[in-house]
Amino acid sequence: MLEQVSEGFGAILTKVRGYSRITETQVEETCALIRDTLIDADVALEVVDGFVAAIRTEALGHKVIKSLNPAQVIIALVQRELTKLLGSEGARIAKPADEPVVVLLCGLQGAGKTTTAAKIAALLAKEKKRVLLASADVHRPAAIEQLRILCADGGLDFHEPAAEADRGDAVKRAEQALAAARQTLADYLIVDTAGRTAIDDEMMAEMRRIADATKPKEALLVIDSSLGQEALAVARGFNENLAVTGICLTKLDGDARGGAAISARAVLGVPIKYIGTGEKPGDLQGFEPARMASRILGMGDIASLVENATKSMGKQKTERLERKLRRVKSRGLELSDMIEQIREAKKMGGIDKIADHLPSQVNARVKQANINPKLFAHMEAIYLSMTKFERANPQLLKGSRKARIASGAGVQVSQVNQLLAQHAQASKLMRRAAKNPMAAMAAMRGMLGG
Repeated sequence: MLEQVSEGFGAILTKVRGYSRITETQVEETCALIRDTLIDADVALEVVDGFVAAIRTEALGHKVIKSLNPAQVIIALVQRELTKLLGSEGARIAKPADEPVVVLLCGLQGAGKTTTAAKIAALLAKEKKRVLLASADVHRPAAIEQLRILCADGGLDFHEPAAEADRGDAVKRAEQALAAARQTLADYLIVDTAGRTAIDDEMMAEMRRIADATKPKEALLVIDSSLGQEALAVARGFNENLAVTGICLTKLDGDARGGAAISARAVLGVPIKYIGTGEKPGDLQGFEPARMASRILGMGDIASLVENATKSMGKQKTERLERKLRRVKSRGLELSDMIEQIREAKKMGGIDKIADHLPSQVNARVKQANINPKLFAHMEAIYLSMTKFERANPQLLKGSRKARIASGAGVQVSQVNQLLAQHAQASKLMRRAAKNPMAAMAAMRGMLGG
């Protein structure tokens, strides 16, 4: 995610960290590098120029030039300005009151509106909100069926007009869905609208009629982030015809450049409210500007990683893990604990997805390690082939037991030995972490080749 822009900023900040003092010439050189990085990332030119001008003005002030640690000041300055560019604070959709909050999703065909509608509904449902979904895309019957299936799979409520004659009218579909939302006391009505391969007057006129009929509190523009500035040109067209209140950036996991992510809010003047990072129902999250700025600058996003882990594990498992971590100090990491965490890592999207939230140096080492996705499956198979006694006492395993376990798991004995060695190393590291976190971090860097 955003690898190109992150690597560009990483190189710039590494260079800046080498300065013991900073001159006006070095400030100009740094600003030029930032400009090149953002342009290469396909950020809108007016956004680039405004961002660089803000950095230059601040950096040329006495605060940086006369600072005893100019590198830290510049890094903090870049992070602050990037956060401001992305929106300063996270924004969420309107809260329900007496009437259902109507959320209208708009965007080009293929941007991911239909899946985003279901993902937003799933998020709201987890917050114990009553949500009704409806499709007003009468031009693509497959879209209606897709939303119906997504609702059925996710246990979400889907509205379909009772009268056959009304099913081909986008405005009537939306109106009747709103009536149903009111009748069922729904908190939210999410309406998926038609997309096109390009903006046209007919599509915009239909969109305005739907908006007039439903009076949406939220009109969310769904943008395929991988399209870069092309997506932003489309966004301007929608914003001129509809009072867009927020942006949903989809396919961010496949966007190496980051142009749309960085430019969208500045170009449209509305906040990014959600980002999509995959195809699964849980691959949608509220947008946090400060966290995204931290990731772009290679500083990681541990806060989001912790949130994702908590959501994946649930409250009871999280509390159980906390108790286990307290126990680790004296007893070390049990094999069952290690396997449980591997299972949770798989639920969170695997090592690569977790690594995306880590600081760039650690992320790079994880990627360089090129961990085979099958490795976790093999580990789990080995664990399942053990008896209860063997799982509790892996240090006692001898040749005959290892051979039996390997046969049952369909792996080589060497792979059993590898798991046992990794467990011993992890257990030692966890004990050290409980007693001395800094020493443990140094050991972990060594394990990753740093």
